[in-house]
Amino acid sequence: MNAAARFGRPVQAYRLLKFSMSSLKSSVVFLPRHMERETPAFTNIYQLSGVDDRERGFTRQVRVKRIGERYQAVLSYEKFRIEGQAADSEEAAMQTLIQALHARGYTQIRTQLIFRADRYLGSQEPWREYADPRTRAGRNIVWGWMTRWLQRLWTR
Repeated sequence: MNAAARFGRPVQAYRLLKFSMSSLKSSVVFLPRHMERETPAFTNIYQLSGVDDRERGFTRQVRVKRIGERYQAVLSYEKFRIEGQAADSEEAAMQTLIQALHARGYTQIRTQLIFRADRYLGSQEPWREYADPRTRAGRNIVWGWMTRWLQRLWTR
């Protein structure tokens, strides 16, 4: 007894589905009409990793969107949405986002390009590391720890 006799029509439906799915190109993306209008023009997506202000490691995606002739990097992390200032180039937009993260106390930040337009790159691109801002010479370590602790209490 063959599969067609045992299962009947579902096998034929599976073959039709398999044929139609194999004929699609990998770059074709189908979105509902309401999402097409609301989706901003993202150019590239980066993976950003580092240590947050609570000294926890994290990894998130950064989306770079195009606004007219300028670029803006956007990061969503926990309850925050951090946006860098609009800049002339994508690299400059990423740099403004990194500066905003450093100002919030984030350290050991590095990025990697994972999507170029619609093409998935995975881990093909190298990581780019951003130097932490230099602290004032002679700063007391205990004082820095206490100020971070007080900031955490204040922001809760």
